[in-house]
Amino acid sequence: IDHDNAYAIIAASKVSYTLAGCPHIKDGFRTGLPVIHPGPYPGGYHSVSPQDVADFLVEEITAGRYPRQIVGIWS
Repeated sequence: IDHDNAYAIIAASKVSYTLAGCPHIKDGFRTGLPVIHPGPYPGGYHSVSPQDVADFLVEEITAGRYPRQIVGIWS
């Protein structure tokens, strides 16, 4: 998948977006305490549960803290 070109298309549009940059979505339980890092994922091996990603995205829909940004998220 060509993530860079897909991101360029979205970023060039007028669409309101927040992209959750997840390093590795791994089965597991909600931690409720994921690391939220504005900007692209900085690298290294981390994982995040599907529930923590879902919680972040649902909260972001109403809070709108990171408009038109990529946000790294991991546990």
